[in-house]
Amino acid sequence: VEAVVSKKKYGSFNKILALLKDNIDLSTTGRLEERIAFIYSHGKFSGRDLDAAAEWIRRALGKGGDFYPTLYDILSERGTPQDLEEIHSVAISGANRGDGISMGWLGRLYRDGRGVPKDLNASAEWFSKASKTRAARSDAKWIRWEYTDALWDLENPESDRRMFGYA
Repeated sequence: VEAVVSKKKYGSFNKILALLKDNIDLSTTGRLEERIAFIYSHGKFSGRDLDAAAEWIRRALGKGGDFYPTLYDILSERGTPQDLEEIHSVAISGANRGDGISMGWLGRLYRDGRGVPKDLNASAEWFSKASKTRAARSDAKWIRWEYTDALWDLENPESDRRMFGYA
């Protein structure tokens, strides 16, 4: 996908997108659908279309791809009550599977009161769980920063102790 897009070999955005969609049956992992979602969500070659991006990332997930962070980003940016409910539901499922990024997103939802009642204690607990996963040590370092922020926001001696012990 990147090669086709970067070389613009096939001309206009509409031609490139048509080529990708015409070959969608070749996608078995959801990667092609994820790239189409990326194109729509970032406005590559045309205006952004978060509705189309959400549709394509759901297709990618339906093929078993692990593209939940992209889903969370798209739905969070749209931010409708239904989107936030979907993030919460999918993130709970991911957290139950041990996915650190899903746990981190639950921390964000509770910290900001988006789709759930604002609860700084719940936020800190989700970030704490997320901070102990592989994701926090590798590709999602934001979890570590947001965990210390959540502890700071609690403004009590116990959270301060936890924050300084973690940092």
